[in-house]
Amino acid sequence: MGLAEDLLKINAFQPIAIEEWPDRKVTIRKISGLERQQCAEVVDLDTSKSKVLMMATYVAIFLGDEYGKRVFSDAQIPDVQNLPAAIQDRIFYDGLAYNKIREKDQTDAKKD
Repeated sequence: MGLAEDLLKINAFQPIAIEEWPDRKVTIRKISGLERQQCAEVVDLDTSKSKVLMMATYVAIFLGDEYGKRVFSDAQIPDVQNLPAAIQDRIFYDGLAYNKIREKDQTDAKKD
């Protein structure tokens, strides 16, 4: 197997403790460029409704199981919006930090 194949198989993630889910092992995933683009497509901070959708999209993409695999599918993003705000905030901000995405990047994506 070559270097390219090895690099494409890297599945980076970090465990995260969520006090509201003490018995669940979840992780924050490193997201792909395609996933980052998917998030950027919903960035529209002019309305509170779209901000909720943007956060839910990031949360669904950032959150992984104990093996780093996505917990929520794209089809479940509307359901993710109904998670408690404290949980969404924790996953969203930890995910931004872990993936080195700054809030400024979201604003810049909106301008493009």
